[in-house]
Amino acid sequence: MMGSKKWKTRWKETGGVFVLTALAVPFFLGCVGLAIDVGNLYMHKSRLQNAADAAALKGGWVYAENNESVSSHPEANKAAKEYVVLDMAPNGNAVALAEEKYQAQSAEGVTYYRVALTEDVPLFFLKVLLNQETQAVSADSVVAIASGGAQLDEMFNFAMCAAHKSDKNYDMTAWNSSDDCSIWFHTDDVHIKGDIMTNGKIMFDNSRRTTLDGILNAFTDVKSSGKQITQEYWQTIDGKNVYVTKNIDPSVWGKYNWQDGKQEAFTFVDADGNSFINESMSTPTLASNGWQWLATATEADSSNVAFRDEIDISIPKNEHIREFIENVKNLSYADRETKHVYYDDSNSGYNFSSSNDTSHFPALCPHGGTIVPDDATSIPVWDRWYNTVIVGGDIQVSFEKSPAPGDDDSAMIVSMNGNIHIPNSVNFNGILYAPNGTVTIDGNSKVSGSIVAQKILITTGGQQVDAKSGISSRSSTSYSTSPSVKLAAAKNLSWD
Repeated sequence: MMGSKKWKTRWKETGGVFVLTALAVPFFLGCVGLAIDVGNLYMHKSRLQNAADAAALKGGWVYAENNESVSSHPEANKAAKEYVVLDMAPNGNAVALAEEKYQAQSAEGVTYYRVALTEDVPLFFLKVLLNQETQAVSADSVVAIASGGAQLDEMFNFAMCAAHKSDKNYDMTAWNSSDDCSIWFHTDDVHIKGDIMTNGKIMFDNSRRTTLDGILNAFTDVKSSGKQITQEYWQTIDGKNVYVTKNIDPSVWGKYNWQDGKQEAFTFVDADGNSFINESMSTPTLASNGWQWLATATEADSSNVAFRDEIDISIPKNEHIREFIENVKNLSYADRETKHVYYDDSNSGYNFSSSNDTSHFPALCPHGGTIVPDDATSIPVWDRWYNTVIVGGDIQVSFEKSPAPGDDDSAMIVSMNGNIHIPNSVNFNGILYAPNGTVTIDGNSKVSGSIVAQKILITTGGQQVDAKSGISSRSSTSYSTSPSVKLAAAKNLSWD
């Protein structure tokens, strides 16, 4: 009896285990199924994100290289889709995606390119619990595109930018005072459309009609280092013989001369012909030698003149031009010829003038002692032409036989350690840059773009310098750096 009772007890215990096992098996199977489905979804999600990242980077590069508009980017989309296919089907088995989006938009001066992908992943065990056959997984990747053609250092935003400043106390009445100046207008009727930046004084040599249609920015120090000039003379005012004491504060500009019986300051006039100088007289007083007026001439208290920190135009301190010159330096000689770039960092003298090619601007050709090795490239010597010239020493450039520049034409002339002389009668589009020298414009053509140098000398009447026509970022010879494309957070962006 005792044995039979023990057996019944064990049977009851075994039966309990069977019941628990029967109840636990579905749970364990569910956990395994959940792990399999979640793992499968994670794998698909990771693969999808990698594909979106690679596609966005590729599409962003194509977008930047083609300089496409935000509303039209078919080449970028095509390249991005090719990367999606490659990443999603490494073994050649195509994967059908539920949704693909290829978009671009600009915000705060930056262009963003986006690839958004959605894939419906089949479910196994979870389809019973969720009552659905598939689960959608998504990946979203955004890149920020910085186009090299849009990157200009601050100094090239000005029509004229001169860095020279003298430690001397400026005496703008002296004939040799031009030695202390940053910019010298040695002529009449010059018209500048755009802003000017100067660290030092501006000299006007017998010019009363130099027009600045823009803002004069000057280093604050020129206000304190200027020499105030006091002139006294007799003048007939309202029928009275009046003794005038006139104080002239040169501050930024100068050349003072007698005009209509009185000492006057030469300065800029704006587009309406109004002088940048304020001239005023106080109420006359009766002095021992007759009625006396006190007169002053200072810079106009208006938006035409602004004082600020000095500007550094050196190559090391301006990252974009530094990178551009380094990129050109690192090109092979054959690549330079293909890109129509001349580079020589020796401090020799250089002479460039028009080539026989009249289909490109400015199509410069080296002459005189400027040598191009015959065996450096397969291109015949006389078929070579350049619209980007970067040299170490003094350079004279004339292009009187060149075609007039089109809207998409630009050139760059750089002397890293010397001077640039342009004896020219053809309009110039581009950049003239002499960070350690003087740029001399000795012709009556228009310069569109930017002149940047230690000193700038304008010698011919009727000259026009126009910053508004600038440098075209689409031109193959424009001042540009390589574009950058980087994965970016999609914050502050709204996509469809």
